[in-house]
Amino acid sequence: MISLDQSILSVSSEARERMRAYAGLTDELHVIVANMHSRGQEHHEGALHVYPTNSSGAVRRVWDTFTRARAVMTERTLSGADVLLTTQEPFEIGLVGVLLRNKFRVKLQVQCHVDFLNPYFFREKILNMVRGVIALQVLRRADGIRVVSERIKSSILARIKNLSPEKISVLPIFVDIAAAHTADTIDLHKRFPQFKKIILMASRITNEKQIPWACEALQKIVGEFDGLGVVVLGDGPQRAAVEKFPFVRAVGWVSDVTQYMKGADIFLNASLYEGYGRTLVQAAAVGMPTITTDVGVAREIFEHGKTGMIIPVRDEQSLQRAVRAILSGDVHLSTPKLVEKTKAEYLQDYKKVWSALVARSS
Repeated sequence: MISLDQSILSVSSEARERMRAYAGLTDELHVIVANMHSRGQEHHEGALHVYPTNSSGAVRRVWDTFTRARAVMTERTLSGADVLLTTQEPFEIGLVGVLLRNKFRVKLQVQCHVDFLNPYFFREKILNMVRGVIALQVLRRADGIRVVSERIKSSILARIKNLSPEKISVLPIFVDIAAAHTADTIDLHKRFPQFKKIILMASRITNEKQIPWACEALQKIVGEFDGLGVVVLGDGPQRAAVEKFPFVRAVGWVSDVTQYMKGADIFLNASLYEGYGRTLVQAAAVGMPTITTDVGVAREIFEHGKTGMIIPVRDEQSLQRAVRAILSGDVHLSTPKLVEKTKAEYLQDYKKVWSALVARSS
């Protein structure tokens, strides 16, 4: 496995625990962590083996990832049809995966957690346009593709002609719905007594999440409601732009967003694009009235006007209408029905995808 998640290098992290769980699905799991500007340590723990690249920059990281993986695969004799190589993105690291696949004659699975064919992803920066081109070439050469939503699967099939749908497995990110049901409630109204109605947002405060834009749109209607406020969970480069609004409070990162969701009145997601949208699942799990842009798994979870409000991206009037409809009581949203799985069941689904790919003939 090749990953960009530097937190895997921390022995006590959630990401490392996830790798331990994946290692339990196979005889050996070797994880190359393409990290930068840190001195991570190689670590071996039962079937799990972790190797950092400790690269000095982004360009160097690509080469370091290839050479580190090549050395491990050579030393461990990881070649042949019974070996699966998986990359956790389809861009630069995905390209490394293609090179290793060809050299060692192994099966390659490429994971897509980002809706990289979304126009807003392309427009965000020139590098994303380059990455989109790389991803299409990588996916054409992959033996299997794992996506986290039906939306990404549909966009890939529409773009890559003659790609067999059987090559794409939809395996969402695990969300412990049972834990969300039983999570404690943090009373946001008690913490922020100046707010009588609270809209909650939870994500990185970055451009693609559009939190400042949402606050600007809400500023135009905040006076229509007595004591309407917005609470933002998360942090990022646009936090200062969010905190300038007098009706907004930025809390920073929290360990369990579901506790805060239970103490608010509306959950709002204003993203330009999402590959999945974990907070949407969490909001649905606790039965929170939700307004979301049409991204990620929104349409897989919510039925507009019945279990949630789905609005177009950057549509100010639609956002304002949705808030009015919920707070005025004109719309009564019921709780979506979610498919609940235990962590063990999810891991078995993960194993089935890997096993089917290894067993599939080229």
